[in-house]
Amino acid sequence: MAGRMSNAVKIMLIVSVSAVAVATSAQAQIGQRSQADAERFFERFDADGDGTVTQAEVDAVQAERFGALDADGDGNVSAEELEASMQAASQERIRNNVTRMIERADADGDGLLTQEEIETARESRTRGNVFERIDANGDGSVSREEFETARSEMNARGGKFRRGGSENRN
Repeated sequence: MAGRMSNAVKIMLIVSVSAVAVATSAQAQIGQRSQADAERFFERFDADGDGTVTQAEVDAVQAERFGALDADGDGNVSAEELEASMQAASQERIRNNVTRMIERADADGDGLLTQEEIETARESRTRGNVFERIDANGDGSVSREEFETARSEMNARGGKFRRGGSENRN
């Protein structure tokens, strides 16, 4: 019985330490995100650069945004104007993403991506071959169970997963 209590205490201690580590990591990420959010906020709204944002500065930015949406200047934003604005923003995000993808993967700098460059970039981004990571038993094929296990674990980690199932982790 004492051995079981000892193991239970050990498990509780491991769980507690793990929870603290996860919470500390999450707080650090939130802190970094909060700092980046603050920087974007002041870049966007602090028009005079004095380190403070007034209601007048917020109102001016909002009026500017409305003016950009109201393409025909009639004081109203129609569905067509809103759609055009959203499409333009989407196209800009796509262009930025494509540019970043090519910059990261284009090993020879020719502005084009070969299949090899794409595969190398993918493996670098995922830290190895994804198929091999899902194939928990290493038999060269992925069973439904291996796939479901990998998907569940990836979802639990916000899109990140390790080779094989939980039984293969150190």
